[in-house]
Amino acid sequence: MGAHPPSGFEQFRKLSRRDEFLTILNTIVLWSDMYALIKPLYPKGMGGRPTIGLGRILRIDFVQH
Repeated sequence: MGAHPPSGFEQFRKLSRRDEFLTILNTIVLWSDMYALIKPLYPKGMGGRPTIGLGRILRIDFVQH
């Protein structure tokens, strides 16, 4: 389920509640500080299943809690 190619009408699209929430979350949380704090402890993905990106995991955890 990848992103669709831009069609030019994105500027007319109404923001969903999810988009509004993520915009607010991005203004509250300093993601760069969170990355710097967690990155040394996050698995490197050496061997076995590849890890999920740190940014995605952080956002999922914030939404869940």
